[in-house]
Amino acid sequence: MQLNRTGDRIEIHGSNYHVVFDRIAMLVRLRSLQGPLYYHQSMISAIDVIDCVDVTTDIADIRARDEGEKIVVEIELTSRLWKRKLGVYVCEEDRVSYHVRVEGNGRIDRVYFFRGGFRENQLASVPGFDFVYPACTNFLEKELFHASEYTSISAGHESFAWGFALASGPLCFALGDEGGDSWLSVGLVPTPQQWGFQSFEFNHRPAAFLAEPDAIVGTQAFSITYYGHETANGRWETPSLVMQFAANRHAAVEAYVDHLYSSGALIKATSDPQPAWWARPIFCGWHEQMSLGFSRDETRLSRKYLETGARAQAACTQANYERWLKILDERGCRPGTVMIDALWQVAPDVNEVDRAKWPDLRGFIDACHGRNQRVLLWVDLWKHRSLPDDECAVQDGKPVCADPTNPKYLARLAEEIRFMLSDAQGCLNADGFKIDGQTLQPYGYNFSTRGGVYGFALQRAIIEFIYRNAKRAKPDALISLFSANPYFADICDMVRLGDLYTVRGDPISTMRRRARLIRTGMPGKLIDTDGAFRFNLTRPMQEILDEQVKLGIPTIYNASAMTAHRVFCQPIFEEWNSDRYRAIATAFAHCPGPS
Repeated sequence: MQLNRTGDRIEIHGSNYHVVFDRIAMLVRLRSLQGPLYYHQSMISAIDVIDCVDVTTDIADIRARDEGEKIVVEIELTSRLWKRKLGVYVCEEDRVSYHVRVEGNGRIDRVYFFRGGFRENQLASVPGFDFVYPACTNFLEKELFHASEYTSISAGHESFAWGFALASGPLCFALGDEGGDSWLSVGLVPTPQQWGFQSFEFNHRPAAFLAEPDAIVGTQAFSITYYGHETANGRWETPSLVMQFAANRHAAVEAYVDHLYSSGALIKATSDPQPAWWARPIFCGWHEQMSLGFSRDETRLSRKYLETGARAQAACTQANYERWLKILDERGCRPGTVMIDALWQVAPDVNEVDRAKWPDLRGFIDACHGRNQRVLLWVDLWKHRSLPDDECAVQDGKPVCADPTNPKYLARLAEEIRFMLSDAQGCLNADGFKIDGQTLQPYGYNFSTRGGVYGFALQRAIIEFIYRNAKRAKPDALISLFSANPYFADICDMVRLGDLYTVRGDPISTMRRRARLIRTGMPGKLIDTDGAFRFNLTRPMQEILDEQVKLGIPTIYNASAMTAHRVFCQPIFEEWNSDRYRAIATAFAHCPGPS
C-alpha cells in the first residue's frame, strides 16, 4: 500500500482501490481500480440516541498512521451530543473497514454510516453506482434496487417487496452497475457482543426528512437500528463496515462471508460427518393440508387468503399423514424423512400434542422408524396464543411472544424438547425440528425482554437453545432453518428454500437464487428444496424434480392432490396420476433412501 498526504488530502493506494480523504469536500472518495465504480462517502456519520439527534459541528482533525500491513485514518469530529466522536478507517491491501467510536451516555436509537447532521445541514453520500443488491431474498424476487431506493436485511418482518423470503442472509449489500466489471460489497462485521441491532438498512430516511422534495435522491448511506435497546455508558463503538471490490455482485457477497471467517468475526461450524439419514428425500404434509383447506368453489385471490392457515392446520391429523404416507409407499415413493407441519400441537407456542388430531403421535413416529423413516416436528418461534404471560416478552405492556431470556420459559422449552425427542417412555421419540416463524420476531421501541437481549442476538438465543438441547436429547437430531445468515450456521444442520413464491410462475428460478445465497452464507449445509409444486404454473413436474436433485435434497409437500394457488390466477386443483409418481420415485432414487 502507498500513503500520500498533501495539505487537506490523504491518499491511499491498495491493490484494487484508491481512496482519497478530502477534508474540504468532507468526502471519502473510494474508487475501484478495475472500472469506473466509485462511492463518495460523507465524512459525517451519526449515532442518534432516544430523544436526541447527533449533530456534528466540525471536523477537528484528520490523521493517518502507517502500521505496515494496514494504514489507519482517524477523523476527529466534534458533536453536540457526544463528548468525543471518532470515525476510524482501516485500509488493508484489498479492503477498507470503517467504524465510529463515541464517548458519552445514551440509549442508542440508530447509527447512520456516511450521513448525518452537520451544523444546520444534512450531509450524505454520492453513489457512483446504479444498483444495490441486498444479500437477502424477498418474495417479489427483486434482486436489484436503484441507488435511490430503500432496502434492508432484518431480524424481523419487513413489508417492502412483499417481505423476506429467507429469514435474513449475509448482512451485506453489493453496489454496482448491471453488467459492470466491478462491484463493491459493504457488509457489517459485528463482534460476538454486537449483534443486538434489529436491521441493517440502505437509504433509510429519518421521519423529519420524508417530505423533503429531493426524496428521489436518497442518502446513499447505511444505517443500523437499535430502538433504544443498546446503551452507551462511557465509551461505545459501532460494528465495523468492511468494503471490498469484486468482479460481480455474487463474488462481492462471497468475499464478505469469507472475511467474516478469516477475520475471526464468526467461527465456522465443525465439519463432523453428517448422519446419512439427513440427506434422504423429504415429505412434508403442509401443501396437502392446504389442499384440504381450500375448497373448489372459493377463488379469493388476496395474499392474506393464500396464507390463511387455520383450515390447513386443522388438516394436520394422524389419519391424514398415515393416509398420505400409505399412498406414497404404494406408489414406490417412500421418503426417508417425514415432516409433520403445523399444527400438531394444541397451540403454536406450547409443544403439547393435540390428542384430538394425533391420538397416538408416539405410535405414528415408532411406525415410521419401523419403516426406516425419520420424523421432524414443526416448531414455531414467535407466535403467541397459550403461553403464560409471565414467560413472555412484552410490547406496549402486553405479552407478544415467548421470551428466550426468561428462565421460566427456558425451563419449559427444555422439557418440551426432551419430551419431543427422547425415546423414553411417555416421550415422542422424534428426530429433529423444522423451525419456522423466524421472520415474525417482534421488535420496536416498546418491545422488552427480561434479559435485555434484542435483534439478531435474540433470534440466535432461542435457536441456539433449541439446537443445544436437541443435541443433548438426541445427538443426531436434525435442525432445519430457512435463513442464509452465517450468524446461524453453527446452530443448524439444514436450510430450507422457504415458500417459493415466484414472479414468473416458475419456481426453478426462485429455487436457484435462494440456493446460491444459502451456499454462500451457509457453506456446507444441506439444502431442503422445499415444496415447489404449489407455486408452479409453467414447468413439467419432472423439470422441477430434476432441479431439486441438482440443488439439494428432493422434497415434496404433496402426496395425492395439489392446489396451485396464486394471486390474480384461478386456482388449479389436480389429482396425481402414475406419471407424477414415477417422476417422484426417480428423483428419490438419487438420494440415500430408506431400505
